[in-house]
Amino acid sequence: MRIVELLEHIQSEDCRAFVEAWQKWRGSDLVPRRAQVRLDDIAPQLPWLSLLEVKSKAEAIYRLSGSLIDETLGINLTGKNFIETAPPEQRALRGERTWAVATAPCGSLFQIPIEYTSGRRLPSEIISLPVAPDDPGAAMQTFSICAIADNTLVERPSIAPGHIPMSQEYRFIDIGAGIPDPSEGLGGDSHLTL
Repeated sequence: MRIVELLEHIQSEDCRAFVEAWQKWRGSDLVPRRAQVRLDDIAPQLPWLSLLEVKSKAEAIYRLSGSLIDETLGINLTGKNFIETAPPEQRALRGERTWAVATAPCGSLFQIPIEYTSGRRLPSEIISLPVAPDDPGAAMQTFSICAIADNTLVERPSIAPGHIPMSQEYRFIDIGAGIPDPSEGLGGDSHLTL
């Protein structure tokens, strides 16, 4: 099974646990439906879970943002537009990537640097995977787990509340429907397979 290839590239146990749960939820389907998602499968990761409703390349609304994500960033993200958390000059790229994950559909694995009030800058590993809505007319969703590379409890919040830096080492994950054409410049030079 290709899950082994992907799991070898994931650094955090929380992100690995999420991938394994997502695989269980989808079974033989390309993506799981929202009704198939069992949050108790990822109970330890819930403080780091975010759920986006991806409506367009310009609008991806946080329907859920885990408590530790909000605490780390110094803002409650629920109801906010993920695309607008990027610097203005990088919003189009963030929108294209987010739209690709929701509509290809595919996944993504990336790191973002978060700078804390202590002055330390730490990478955070994030994996995003698509989930289909129960209502066929509703927008696709992405579920993501964020894993911080080190214990940052005493350093929160980040130095830039409400802003999420652009990713480093961005890779798309082929879940069975392909990935965006590399010539579009949305991801890194390589991709992973699930």
